[in-house]
Amino acid sequence: MRRIKRHFFCPECVQDMQSQPLYIIVAFWGIRTGRLLTMEVVSREFHIPQRAAKDILHYIEHEGRNHICSRRFIQNEPTTGRRRALRILDVQIPQEMPASSGAKLDFLSETVVPAVKQQLRPVTKFQQLRQWMLSRKQNEQPPQELIENG
Repeated sequence: MRRIKRHFFCPECVQDMQSQPLYIIVAFWGIRTGRLLTMEVVSREFHIPQRAAKDILHYIEHEGRNHICSRRFIQNEPTTGRRRALRILDVQIPQEMPASSGAKLDFLSETVVPAVKQQLRPVTKFQQLRQWMLSRKQNEQPPQELIENG
């Protein structure tokens, strides 16, 4: 399946970032303007569909968190109700990946760095007991190996 490149408008304050992926441009725009990023604001400022703006905000918050520091807020609007917003706190331009990796977003002309995988720590008895407590049936007794000391 071939990805379709989409065009977008680049606001004046981030014209120097045009070679970067759109999610990086959006994050820098958020820092430089000091505005909260919502789906509606990103869609309006970058002339992209709201669905694409929502995907970019999700990417910034989740996959881009290795080089974009953001904070999520819930705004209460009297007319439209609750809506999610991101405040961008810091952005570092990611290092380039080899072109052979094929990791690209629909809006990108450049590659992005994947999230770094952290090694999992062993689960303690206490953590296992906590997990069991969340999934237990009513009046079920805990497994003996989880409540023994040691």
